Amino acid sequence: MRSGRSWSPLLPAGKKPGRPPVHIKRQLLDGIRRRTRAGAPWRDVPERYGPGETVYGLFRRR
Repeated sequence: MRSGRSWSPLLPAGKKPGRPPVHIKRQLLDGIRRRTRAGAPWRDVPERYGPGETVYGLFRRR
């Protein structure tokens, strides 16, 4: 029986599963802050913060 340490050289380097993010969280959080500060609809969030649907999705998850 092998211990955890002896398995490590045999296993490939770990990577996070799934698709890599397109927009960084900081970008999306800045979009949420701008929207709440300006009082504008989600569709009017500037594109540099990511799509309005994506920004709203992160807002709803919190």
